[in-house]
Amino acid sequence: MNPSHIPSFCVVGQSNQGKTTLLATLTEDDRLGISNMPGTTTAATDYPVKVGDEIIMVFWDTPGFENSADAHQWFQEHADRSQNPSAEFIGAFRDQHEFRKECEIFKPISEGAAVIFVVDLSQRVRETDRQQIAILRQCGSPRLAVTFSKDGKDRNLEKWTRLLTRDFNIRIPFNAHTATISDRFRLLERIQTLIPEWEGTMDKAIRALKKDQERKRSEAVSHLLSMLQRILKLRKSKTLNADHDRKEIHVKLEQEIRNAVLDEEVRFRKKTRETFGHSDEHWTMPKILSNDVFSKEVRKVLGLTKTQLTMVGATIGGIIGGFFDAHVGGASWGLGAAIGAAVVGATANLGADRVALITFPGFGLGPFKLSSKRLGGVNATAQVHPKSALFGVLIDRGLLYIEQAINRPHGLTDDTRVEIPVENTGTAEQENEPDTPPAPQRNGLSRTWSIGEHKIMGKFIGIAAKNVSDPIKLDDARAKLKRVVMKQLEILTLSVDEPTESLVTVPVIEH
Repeated sequence: MNPSHIPSFCVVGQSNQGKTTLLATLTEDDRLGISNMPGTTTAATDYPVKVGDEIIMVFWDTPGFENSADAHQWFQEHADRSQNPSAEFIGAFRDQHEFRKECEIFKPISEGAAVIFVVDLSQRVRETDRQQIAILRQCGSPRLAVTFSKDGKDRNLEKWTRLLTRDFNIRIPFNAHTATISDRFRLLERIQTLIPEWEGTMDKAIRALKKDQERKRSEAVSHLLSMLQRILKLRKSKTLNADHDRKEIHVKLEQEIRNAVLDEEVRFRKKTRETFGHSDEHWTMPKILSNDVFSKEVRKVLGLTKTQLTMVGATIGGIIGGFFDAHVGGASWGLGAAIGAAVVGATANLGADRVALITFPGFGLGPFKLSSKRLGGVNATAQVHPKSALFGVLIDRGLLYIEQAINRPHGLTDDTRVEIPVENTGTAEQENEPDTPPAPQRNGLSRTWSIGEHKIMGKFIGIAAKNVSDPIKLDDARAKLKRVVMKQLEILTLSVDEPTESLVTVPVIEH
């Protein structure tokens, strides 16, 4: 093999055994035609893995064997006398219909591809399996077996193990439906040991993929912060005709703000899916991600504590108050910042359950306002309340959604991921009483941040909430918050990065 050759892998196996699912997961492409109908793949198709515009490895999808017995007989008679038996087989049977699928399988192998043989351990070992394994051994290419169980039961593990360890260089259990991103990297690292000539190019490819994964994570966090900025800049207005219109207008503006927030979260999720190469938007997700962001169920689990909200609110208030000082030319002698911090901090919990800050015509300072009287033709305005608990919830949900996008296998068509755990604060007696619902504990990710990190969050919200923000200060506040969020994402993904049952290392068997 040519050491400078781009690593190429031919995925082989029985029809409807999960070959395309494995390919979709390894290439991070959920647009592959995954079907439960056997025989869907009829031709060898290459799927290059790219970082930017550079192809770093290639995977081939192939059809299932069609005429194993006759092909096996031919290899027994000719393989020992040929340097490239798969190429010779194609030359002999290219135009014969009964070997059309075998010719498609052998095409990438004849060109130097290593073999990945996919085995469903829930299926019994048949004679055709033995024939196909013997054929792949006689092809002479490096080969490994990837095993999984479609129904979760390894009832035929012992028989398959005996068969595979005799004819394959490596056997690796790997479930393409449940594998995390770390499982995928570990599989590629195990494959790297299969072909010494490719060690350098495979190492380069894996390092490029890991670097690209970091880029994607950074991009996704940027999408999250951009969503927060757009939400903080949201403004809605309604014309006020008379004082008695206020209640109706208040309800309408509140709903418009909520709808706009929901739209922004949908936009963020779409961009995140695109970043990680997911085209399917219909995911089965944990309830704290699928429920409305304004629901009580979500608020019970995600976001900050009341004490933390008060502290973040004080930081926001100091910034907004400072903005007031600037607009009166310093005539308040700095009292704007002091008043803002005191008022917004002390009343943070009052704003925690409020989403919209709605302003009616009139004049006021802080929470005190002089009401107007039957004003006509003027506008009532609404924006997201800067001290709302919503922002902690949005950050937590955004991080959890990014984690889902990182670890969701691209070969998954029916999502069976486990719910994100919610700790129970109820007593043991309560847990044993069916009539007593458990009290979920607030275990939001941002709740674990330090005081300094909460102040960074509050500073970003305060600066971004201004009608006119200093771009330099905003960029600095955003960069600091991004570092905090990236750190939290790393902690979150590390919690699911330990080796799972989807990948267990099996000793190399040399032949």
